[in-house]
Amino acid sequence: MEQYIKEITQSPAFALASFAVGILGLVLAIVFYRRTKCNKSFSFAHRSIPIFRDSTPLVSKLRVQYEGKDTKNLTLTHMAFWNSGNETIRDIDLVGNDALRVAVEEGTILDAELLFATQKANNISLAKPQEASVDLAFRFLDAQHGGVVRIVHTATSRRHIDMRGTLMGVGAPKEIAERITDRVRRRMPFPRSMSHREFKWIFTIAVVIMTGGMLAALFAGGSAEASPAHPTGPWRYVLLLILAPYWFMVVGAHRRQLPKEMEQYLQDFGTETKA
Repeated sequence: MEQYIKEITQSPAFALASFAVGILGLVLAIVFYRRTKCNKSFSFAHRSIPIFRDSTPLVSKLRVQYEGKDTKNLTLTHMAFWNSGNETIRDIDLVGNDALRVAVEEGTILDAELLFATQKANNISLAKPQEASVDLAFRFLDAQHGGVVRIVHTATSRRHIDMRGTLMGVGAPKEIAERITDRVRRRMPFPRSMSHREFKWIFTIAVVIMTGGMLAALFAGGSAEASPAHPTGPWRYVLLLILAPYWFMVVGAHRRQLPKEMEQYLQDFGTETKA
């Protein structure tokens, strides 16, 4: 029995499992600490789709207009914003000389409207667009509460639109970047035929299969002599690091970036439901 236990504890698989358990424990400790720590935080995320770009009519008298305004570019952006901390943010936290606002560079805001609010009591409101910005206000936002606005503008890049302003005790709004898997999905030849949920599970299954195949190849040699097909010693763990970026993408794909109610407004522009 002692010999059996000794063989298990000295095996590479046991060392790898112990390392994984240690890393998992560290990650869980950090997560629970961050969840119990009181903090104020305000976040936003956005997705954009171009309606048309550089529209130059072949006929001189033909014009493209949006509500009577001539435009050569038209972009639709959905922007979600929410209280990402665990303390309530109130209207008195909004700084008057640096108002909370959606702003664009190298373009003009043509229209703005509120699509969704977590609750009516938040009293979220949008001011009339002023060329390159539109002010945003609310009465209060509890943790994970917020809304989604639709912005019609002429900026041609998602980098040219963001949320600005200052909130006392919070600072500037923090942008939540798009997932790597979502970027990959958007660059596929058929992005509209596969939802985010379908793609993340297909990607996860592919990574699990790849991991299983690599583990089988690395540890199948057992006590065999070192060879390129069956490396021994620390080189096994170095090769396993190749999988780290893929698992990082898997974790990111399954981690919730924003409140569930708002996700549909960023993932699929065609199925939105105006609140």
